[in-house]
Amino acid sequence: MMRKLKIFTYSTLIVLICAYITSYFTMEGIEGWFVLSRKPAFMPPESWFAPIWSVLYALMILSFYLVLRYSYKPEAAEANSYFLTQLLLQVIWSFTFFFKGYIALALVVILYLDYVVFRMLGLFKSIRPPAAYLLYPFFIWLIFATILNFSFILTNGMVVFE
Repeated sequence: MMRKLKIFTYSTLIVLICAYITSYFTMEGIEGWFVLSRKPAFMPPESWFAPIWSVLYALMILSFYLVLRYSYKPEAAEANSYFLTQLLLQVIWSFTFFFKGYIALALVVILYLDYVVFRMLGLFKSIRPPAAYLLYPFFIWLIFATILNFSFILTNGMVVFE
Protein backbone atom coordinates (compact mmCIF):
# COMPACT_ATOMS: atom_id res chain seq x y z
CA MET A 1 0.00 0.00 0.00
CA MET A 2 2.82 2.40 0.87
CA ARG A 3 4.53 1.71 -2.46
CA LYS A 4 1.34 2.56 -4.36
CA LEU A 5 0.99 5.80 -2.42
CA LYS A 6 4.59 6.77 -3.20
CA ILE A 7 4.09 6.03 -6.89
CA PHE A 8 0.84 8.00 -6.98
CA THR A 9 2.46 10.93 -5.13
CA TYR A 10 5.41 10.94 -7.54
CA SER A 11 3.11 10.74 -10.59
CA THR A 12 1.00 13.57 -9.26
CA LEU A 13 3.88 15.85 -8.30
CA ILE A 14 5.81 15.46 -11.54
CA VAL A 15 2.73 16.23 -13.66
CA LEU A 16 1.61 19.13 -11.45
CA ILE A 17 5.07 20.70 -11.58
CA CYS A 18 4.91 20.55 -15.38
CA ALA A 19 1.36 21.95 -15.34
CA TYR A 20 2.41 24.85 -13.11
CA ILE A 21 5.42 25.80 -15.25
CA THR A 22 3.54 25.54 -18.54
CA SER A 23 0.62 27.56 -17.17
CA TYR A 24 3.03 30.26 -16.03
CA PHE A 25 4.57 30.56 -19.51
CA THR A 26 1.14 30.39 -21.11
CA MET A 27 -0.42 33.08 -18.93
CA GLU A 28 2.54 35.40 -19.43
CA GLY A 29 2.37 34.92 -23.19
CA ILE A 30 -1.38 35.36 -23.41
CA GLU A 31 -0.98 38.75 -21.75
CA GLY A 32 1.66 39.73 -24.31
CA TRP A 33 1.96 39.08 -28.04
CA PHE A 34 -0.86 36.56 -28.14
CA VAL A 35 -3.53 39.20 -27.54
CA LEU A 36 -2.42 41.09 -30.66
CA SER A 37 -2.04 38.04 -32.90
CA ARG A 38 -4.56 36.87 -35.47
CA LYS A 39 -6.19 33.65 -34.33
CA PRO A 40 -7.16 30.78 -36.61
CA ALA A 41 -10.91 30.67 -37.24
CA PHE A 42 -11.26 27.22 -35.63
CA MET A 43 -9.46 28.13 -32.41
CA PRO A 44 -11.55 27.20 -29.37
CA PRO A 45 -12.50 29.92 -26.88
CA GLU A 46 -9.84 30.59 -24.24
CA SER A 47 -12.29 29.45 -21.55
CA TRP A 48 -12.03 25.86 -22.86
CA PHE A 49 -8.30 25.45 -22.27
CA ALA A 50 -8.13 25.30 -18.46
CA PRO A 51 -10.85 22.64 -18.09
CA ILE A 52 -9.47 20.56 -20.96
CA TRP A 53 -5.93 20.68 -19.60
CA SER A 54 -7.16 19.84 -16.10
CA VAL A 55 -8.76 16.65 -17.42
CA LEU A 56 -5.73 15.82 -19.57
CA TYR A 57 -3.31 16.27 -16.66
CA ALA A 58 -5.52 14.10 -14.42
CA LEU A 59 -5.46 11.39 -17.09
CA MET A 60 -1.67 11.72 -17.36
CA ILE A 61 -1.28 11.26 -13.61
CA LEU A 62 -3.40 8.13 -13.61
CA SER A 63 -1.74 6.74 -16.73
CA PHE A 64 1.78 7.32 -15.43
CA TYR A 65 0.80 5.80 -12.09
CA LEU A 66 -0.45 2.64 -13.82
CA VAL A 67 2.79 2.29 -15.78
CA LEU A 68 5.04 2.92 -12.77
CA ARG A 69 3.28 0.14 -10.87
CA TYR A 70 4.74 -2.25 -13.47
CA SER A 71 8.31 -1.00 -13.08
CA TYR A 72 9.62 -4.58 -13.18
CA LYS A 73 8.78 -4.86 -16.89
CA PRO A 74 11.73 -4.33 -19.26
CA GLU A 75 10.02 -1.46 -21.12
CA ALA A 76 9.25 0.46 -17.92
CA ALA A 77 12.48 2.46 -17.77
CA GLU A 78 12.10 3.56 -21.39
CA ALA A 79 8.42 4.42 -20.82
CA ASN A 80 9.37 6.51 -17.79
CA SER A 81 11.99 8.31 -19.86
CA TYR A 82 9.51 9.04 -22.65
CA PHE A 83 6.92 10.31 -20.17
CA LEU A 84 9.38 12.70 -18.52
CA THR A 85 10.65 13.81 -21.94
CA GLN A 86 7.15 14.68 -23.14
CA LEU A 87 6.56 16.71 -19.96
CA LEU A 88 9.78 18.61 -20.59
CA LEU A 89 8.79 19.18 -24.21
CA GLN A 90 5.43 20.55 -23.06
CA VAL A 91 7.30 23.12 -20.96
CA ILE A 92 9.65 23.97 -23.84
CA TRP A 93 6.74 24.33 -26.26
CA SER A 94 4.82 26.60 -23.88
CA PHE A 95 7.96 28.70 -23.39
CA THR A 96 8.69 29.01 -27.13
CA PHE A 97 5.11 29.48 -28.30
CA PHE A 98 3.46 31.56 -25.60
CA PHE A 99 6.25 33.12 -23.55
CA LYS A 100 8.61 34.04 -26.39
CA GLY A 101 6.25 33.99 -29.36
CA TYR A 102 8.65 31.97 -31.51
CA ILE A 103 5.80 30.25 -33.31
CA ALA A 104 7.90 28.59 -36.03
CA LEU A 105 10.35 27.15 -33.50
CA ALA A 106 7.38 26.05 -31.39
CA LEU A 107 6.11 24.07 -34.38
CA VAL A 108 9.38 22.14 -34.50
CA VAL A 109 9.11 21.44 -30.76
CA ILE A 110 5.49 20.28 -30.94
CA LEU A 111 6.21 18.02 -33.90
CA TYR A 112 8.94 16.35 -31.85
CA LEU A 113 6.49 16.19 -28.92
CA ASP A 114 3.97 14.44 -31.20
CA TYR A 115 6.60 11.84 -32.04
CA VAL A 116 7.61 11.29 -28.42
CA VAL A 117 4.00 10.90 -27.28
CA PHE A 118 3.28 8.49 -30.15
CA ARG A 119 6.26 6.34 -29.09
CA MET A 120 5.26 6.66 -25.44
CA LEU A 121 1.75 5.39 -26.23
CA GLY A 122 3.24 2.24 -27.77
CA LEU A 123 5.41 1.64 -24.72
CA PHE A 124 2.56 2.29 -22.31
CA LYS A 125 0.33 -0.09 -24.27
CA SER A 126 2.93 -2.87 -24.06
CA ILE A 127 3.21 -2.39 -20.28
CA ARG A 128 -0.40 -1.70 -19.28
CA PRO A 129 -2.91 -1.10 -22.12
CA PRO A 130 -5.37 1.00 -20.03
CA ALA A 131 -2.52 3.43 -19.33
CA ALA A 132 -2.17 4.06 -23.06
CA TYR A 133 -5.93 4.39 -23.57
CA LEU A 134 -6.04 7.09 -20.90
CA LEU A 135 -3.58 9.13 -22.96
CA TYR A 136 -5.46 9.00 -26.27
CA PRO A 137 -7.42 12.20 -25.47
CA PHE A 138 -4.09 13.94 -24.79
CA PHE A 139 -2.63 12.71 -28.08
CA ILE A 140 -5.71 13.87 -30.00
CA TRP A 141 -5.52 17.28 -28.30
CA LEU A 142 -1.81 17.44 -29.06
CA ILE A 143 -2.42 16.82 -32.77
CA PHE A 144 -5.06 19.56 -32.69
CA ALA A 145 -2.56 21.89 -30.97
CA THR A 146 -0.01 21.08 -33.70
CA ILE A 147 -2.53 22.09 -36.36
CA LEU A 148 -3.28 25.27 -34.40
CA ASN A 149 0.43 26.06 -34.12
CA PHE A 150 0.84 25.62 -37.88
CA SER A 151 -2.25 27.79 -38.47
CA PHE A 152 -0.75 30.55 -36.32
CA ILE A 153 2.21 30.59 -38.70
CA LEU A 154 -0.12 30.74 -41.70
CA THR A 155 -2.18 33.57 -40.17
CA ASN A 156 0.64 35.60 -38.64
CA GLY A 157 3.67 34.66 -40.72
CA MET A 158 6.87 33.33 -39.30
CA VAL A 159 7.17 36.42 -37.18
CA VAL A 160 9.09 36.37 -33.94
CA PHE A 161 6.96 38.08 -31.33
CA GLU A 162 8.45 39.47 -28.09
